[in-house]
Amino acid sequence: MLGCIILALLLCAGQPDLQSGRDAMQKRQFDVAAQRFQAALSACPAERSVLLELGNAYFMGQHFHKAKDIAQQVLRTDAGNAAALEIKANSEYL
Repeated sequence: MLGCIILALLLCAGQPDLQSGRDAMQKRQFDVAAQRFQAALSACPAERSVLLELGNAYFMGQHFHKAKDIAQQVLRTDAGNAAALEIKANSEYL
């Protein structure tokens, strides 16, 4: 069982959509990044880090409602997640 979990995590980390999303973020193409992170999340729905990257892409692309929704989704399972709290607070502020 543990081997399956490790394999799943390695496959998610090697997701081309994940790297493509990060590349788009560096180019400030936030809508493209959000699309790529959404695709990566579809492939690895349990990956909270991908969810946070999606929330950040939405925030940077000024989709504040979507960013807040993503942050709240993370906070339902991890109430003290600092990155999710920051995305939520910044989205509410703007």
